[in-house]
Amino acid sequence: MQVILYDDVDFSSGSAGNRMKKLYPNDMLKYLEKTDTLMAGSSVLNLRLRDDPVMAVVAMNVKTSERLNLLAFETDKKLKWNTPEGDWRVMVFYCTKTNHNLVDYMSPSVVAKYLPLTYGAYEKHFKSYFGTTIRQIFYDDVGYVAKERGWTPDFNQKFQERYGKDPDLYYPALYEDIDPETSAARVALFDTRAELLAEGYPRLVNEWSEKNGLLSSGHPSGNYQIQPTDMSLDVFKFYRYAQVPLLDYIFSVLMDAMDLNWSGTSIIQ
Repeated sequence: MQVILYDDVDFSSGSAGNRMKKLYPNDMLKYLEKTDTLMAGSSVLNLRLRDDPVMAVVAMNVKTSERLNLLAFETDKKLKWNTPEGDWRVMVFYCTKTNHNLVDYMSPSVVAKYLPLTYGAYEKHFKSYFGTTIRQIFYDDVGYVAKERGWTPDFNQKFQERYGKDPDLYYPALYEDIDPETSAARVALFDTRAELLAEGYPRLVNEWSEKNGLLSSGHPSGNYQIQPTDMSLDVFKFYRYAQVPLLDYIFSVLMDAMDLNWSGTSIIQ
């Protein structure tokens, strides 16, 4: 018999049996949160920013959609800005911690803390079986299944590396039109996020597997979704580092989608 190692307790992969949250509570999944403040022209904005990482602060003219980057007006988490003529909406984009017990999949430095808790334990106890009895590992549902939009504090740095510019003024495009740059902004933002996920959990797991003579296998969440942007982000980028790409279909979901009743007889073709 041969064994495929599953890399966690329960699913999704990334909790190390809840040990990650106990040991590294600040390294769990994060999401992007936006706050709005409406300002009339010729007034002064005094805004106290939260302690969560601030990804962008953008003022957008309500009528013209002109956008201004306000981060230069922030000092010690306090934002002071003299509002020009017109009506403006000031948007602050935070990378906010969640209550999830899963690791920040998009951060290689965080995933590196997770690996010793699971893969490292397997290596310590069962390395003599690697390549013979144990030939493959498996990770499950790595991605985002909550309503929040998954994000990571290193996003802006990655965006700058890929596009040579700051993403700050593009953030509003995730929530509304900022014509004429809306489509290009969304593509660039979602592309960067998909790259971060691919270069995070799947890549580090694959490197560990190759070092130990094992095949890495697994799948992102939401394989059966038509639009993967908010779950697996981009399956082609995700599978870049999977030696054995897998697909996970939940049969009850498939039945609901087909609007069929379960009769006890398999109809999968």
